[in-house]
Amino acid sequence: MSYDLDFWKYKSNVVLDESTYESLSQGKHVEGLEQLPTQICWLVSRLYSRMA
Repeated sequence: MSYDLDFWKYKSNVVLDESTYESLSQGKHVEGLEQLPTQICWLVSRLYSRMA
């Protein structure tokens, strides 16, 4: 079993549609999104690696 987890935060005054999730799941760059803090990326990675 596998699944994708995608986290993002829109920049101010940016509106994107449902293709945001699809693009992120495919590893594509999406204009209009904030860079997530390194601590959040590390924490999510660590938590889900324990579940595997």
